[in-house]
Amino acid sequence: MTINLEVKSIRLIVEIIKSNITTIKLIVKSTELILESIELIVETIKSKILSFNYKVKFIKLKVVSYKVKIVSISINVKTIDFALKNLRLIISSITNKKKFQKLIWNSYLQLTEVKILI
Repeated sequence: MTINLEVKSIRLIVEIIKSNITTIKLIVKSTELILESIELIVETIKSKILSFNYKVKFIKLKVVSYKVKIVSISINVKTIDFALKNLRLIISSITNKKKFQKLIWNSYLQLTEVKILI
């Protein structure tokens, strides 16, 4: 299954996060999230969230070229209170593509399975 999301779809996801969710289970084989040029591929995501409060006042994200592949993420969270007032991530250019690809590949090797228990 392939899902293509635009910027307008992200706002829908934020509205869903603001609602009261006791359990989330998401299994995706192939996901592509494109903001100008973003490829995000997630094969497996499993999340259990009992209480999640998420407040964002300002986020500006601009990525020209970025690729991330995560094989497996397992997150078990009981309570998260997260308030983010300002986050700006701007990547306008990548001078050394080979080094960047190597960095992403190393990150991929380290992120084949991530477990967060809070």
